Amino acid sequence: MGRAREQAINDLKVLQRVLTPRGFGNTYTDKDRFNRTACEVLDACCDQGASFPRGLITPIEGEEWVVPEGLNSREFKRFLEFLLADKDEYKETKTGIGGRLLRPDPRKYAARVKKAQEKKKPIPKKPAPTSIQIQLSSNRDLDRGAFDYLRAWVEAATARVTSGKFSAEDKEYGRIGSRFLRWWEERKVAFENIDILITQLHFVFYFPGGSLSLHRDARLHEECSRRAIFPAPMPPPAGSRKRKRRAATRERLTFYVSQPKPPKDRDAPHWRDGQFNNKGALCLGKADGAILMTGKGAGGVELIPKGHVDMSGDWAGYPRDQWPAVYIYHEPWNKKAPFNGAPEGAASYVFSGFERPE
Repeated sequence: MGRAREQAINDLKVLQRVLTPRGFGNTYTDKDRFNRTACEVLDACCDQGASFPRGLITPIEGEEWVVPEGLNSREFKRFLEFLLADKDEYKETKTGIGGRLLRPDPRKYAARVKKAQEKKKPIPKKPAPTSIQIQLSSNRDLDRGAFDYLRAWVEAATARVTSGKFSAEDKEYGRIGSRFLRWWEERKVAFENIDILITQLHFVFYFPGGSLSLHRDARLHEECSRRAIFPAPMPPPAGSRKRKRRAATRERLTFYVSQPKPPKDRDAPHWRDGQFNNKGALCLGKADGAILMTGKGAGGVELIPKGHVDMSGDWAGYPRDQWPAVYIYHEPWNKKAPFNGAPEGAASYVFSGFERPE
C-alpha cells in the first residue's frame, strides 16, 4: 500500500471517529453530537492525526469585521433591487452568469412548462422563491458589468445631490450605495492586509423559509482560494427606530463530509450523477458568525484526494482511480423537518478571492 493511500485511509478513520454520522429518516441529524462548531470539529480531527491542514474553516472575529448596521438586509436589498431588478442586461444568462440571480432559476421552470406542454401533460406547480442573489465581480464576463454600473450610478447620484438637482431616489439610494462602497473599500484593504485579494462579491437574500441546496463550494477550487461569509445585520422591527448592532447569529450554516454519488448509468448521464451521497455521510457541525473558508483541491474543499477511499461502498464496482475525493459540503438554512429554513430578513454577504503569493 502506497504512503498516500495509507494516509487517506487513516484520514477517513479519523473523520469517522470524530464526526457524527448524518443518518437517514428518523435518525437524521444536522449537528455535531457534542455541539461543536465546524471549526472545532476540524481542529479535533487534526489533533487526532488527520493530514489535512488546519484552518479550512475559521471564525472571523473582531469588531472591525462586523457588517455595518446601515447595510442591514432590508435596506441593502432595496438599493440593489432598485438598481438591477428591472435591467434585462444583468439577468442570469447561463448558470451563475449575471448580476441578479433568482433561485430557483425561473428558466428551469419555464423549460419544465414547455416540456409538459409538448407532451400534453399537466403544467407543473411553480416553485416558491427561495433567494435572490446579487453578484458583483471584477470580471465583467461574470456579472455582465453590474459592479461597474453600480459604482457609476452612485457617483452620478452623489454629484446630483451635491449640485442640488436630485431626485428622492438619488438621495435615498445614493446614501446607501455610498455606505456600501466605503465598506467594500475598507474590507478590500483589510483582506489585502492578510494577503487575500477579493475578486468577487455576492449577496444572498433569503425569502422566509428559504434556503440553498446542499452543495460543495466549487469556487474554492484551488489551495489559494478563499471565501468569507458574513451574516447580514437583520433589519429593525417594524415601527422601531432602534437597530440591532450585530447580525443575527442563529446557526445558519450546516457542514457535512461526503463523496459524490456514482453514475446511475455508466452509458447515459443522469441528473443525480455526482450529487451528495447520504450513505456514509458525516455531520461536520454548524457555524453562525462570520467565517473564512480555504480552498483545497478541485471543485470544492477537498479533505481526502480522489482514488483512495470509498465512504459509502457505492464505488466498490468501479476502478479505484475513479473513486472521487472526499469533500466538505455545506447547506445554508437547512429546511428539512423539523427545521424551517431562513427567518425573515436573513441574508449572507460573501467575499471570494485568493491568497496572494508571498
